[in-house]
Amino acid sequence: VVAALGWLFDTMDQQLFALAKTPAMRSLLDQPTSEEVQFRVTLCTSIFLVGWAVGGIFFGWLADRIGRAKTLFITIVLYSLGTALCAAAPNTAILTLCRLLSSLGIGGEWAAGAAMVAEVVVHVRNENGEGDATPQLDQIRRNVAAAPIVGQQVAQRRLQVGASGILELA
Repeated sequence: VVAALGWLFDTMDQQLFALAKTPAMRSLLDQPTSEEVQFRVTLCTSIFLVGWAVGGIFFGWLADRIGRAKTLFITIVLYSLGTALCAAAPNTAILTLCRLLSSLGIGGEWAAGAAMVAEVVVHVRNENGEGDATPQLDQIRRNVAAAPIVGQQVAQRRLQVGASGILELA
């Protein structure tokens, strides 16, 4: 459950960043050209993907040393901290560093979470008598595939509720 929720929030984060990346970069630059904004967005996304891979490798190794549950906790905190710090980024370099921090946590979360799920999935036997976790893994894949849709709807509702709360305070 924790791994599935972690994956849900990871994909929701990606969807939200996809919606906010260009306006965020534009607002953090002084009189930017569209080429400069696109370059910064691409750079930030590229560094995020590299961090995701490095986080997966490093925290996969760490999970073998200290345990998957502890590692999953560390990566969720790292991801959450990096994501929260994005809101306070004063420029594109700091925003990119915060996204890197988030990506290290996300990569580690996927590595530790996948290992945890693989350990607890009930194996069924196929017609050859071999262990086959395909039905359970297919359900997990469907859930993860649906997460961006669900996450985007939740995020839009939160934005609507937050905006109405701000308007009520004004």
